Amino acid sequence: MEFYIHVSAVEDIRRVRVEETLTVGELLAGHAEPGASAWLEETEEPLDPAGTLAAVGVADRAHIHLSRCRRVQVAVRYGGQTKNRHFPPAATVNAVFAWAVGPQGFKLTDAERAKHTLGVCGGQTEADRDAHVGSLATDCAACFDLAPKVRYAG
Repeated sequence: MEFYIHVSAVEDIRRVRVEETLTVGELLAGHAEPGASAWLEETEEPLDPAGTLAAVGVADRAHIHLSRCRRVQVAVRYGGQTKNRHFPPAATVNAVFAWAVGPQGFKLTDAERAKHTLGVCGGQTEADRDAHVGSLATDCAACFDLAPKVRYAG
């Protein structure tokens, strides 16, 4: 079985090949810092460390996030306001964007949504929509600017 590992505060992604009978706990012992949990991409709860990769639903080419953070405090800034919400570390930037422009966020119209994107606060580039928020977090917190795409066009 082959899958991809994302680690908190590290943007690099590792490709790993292991047997599907490997337990989540064994995966953590070999690839994560003590106290970390494993999360399937876009899931709300960590994987059971006692379960095998196959038993907990890890499919070939899946993305797994390893993190000590149970939740990442995400702040999104737009128009002089900041909205906050907790996300699991394996949530993607795309999920943050959907929340930020939606009814619980800044309520952008469809036309406004198409013209905006997220960038890491203080950064000069657009955030990768497939990146995990845990990979962009420091001390279990991440900050994004909801900004016009033209800001990052170069």
